[in-house]
Order: sequence, then C-alpha cells, then structure tokens
Amino acid sequence: MNDISNILAADDAQQAANRAAAAREAEAKQTGRVILGVRHPEIEVQLTGTDGNVFAVIGAVSEALRRAGFEDEAQTFTEAATSCSSYDEVLRLVMRTVDVT
Repeated sequence: MNDISNILAADDAQQAANRAAAAREAEAKQTGRVILGVRHPEIEVQLTGTDGNVFAVIGAVSEALRRAGFEDEAQTFTEAATSCSSYDEVLRLVMRTVDVT
C-alpha cells in the first residue's frame, strides 16, 4: 500500500509541476517574456531572499529538477555544479538550467 501512496504522490507532484509550467508559459506569452537559452524555462527556482550559499543554491535547483520529474538531469546538474571552479560559474550554470527568480 505504501508503494501505491508513493506513486500517487509522485504523480500528483508531476501534475502540479505541469500545471505550474503551463501557467508560466501562458504568462510568458501574455507578457512577451521569453527565456532564451534556458534548458528548463518551465522550472522556476527562487534564489532571491534565500540562502546564497553555493550548496544551498545547488540543492534548490537539484530539488526543483527532481520535483519536475528530471531525476537524471538533477544528478547531472549536481555533478556539473560541484565541478565548477567558482561561485559565478555555478550561477551561470543555474541560469542556463532553470528560470531563476
């Protein structure tokens, strides 16, 4: 029974992520806001007003990717981010990966 609950919870999370992505896409069309060069513009990660520690930033992006159903990309992102040589390089990677607010 626990497995079914986990599957249902994951499905609910995916549906919520899809609805949020559709809403952001509709808003982008209405406002003319286009995010160029971002791998997952449908995934929004708020970094303003949060802990700016590089590991907190990496964790926030990785978690957002996982919640959206991109497990493999979350792992790949984390590996790439921890291989970066500077904080600025991590931020550039983040901004190429998700929509940062």
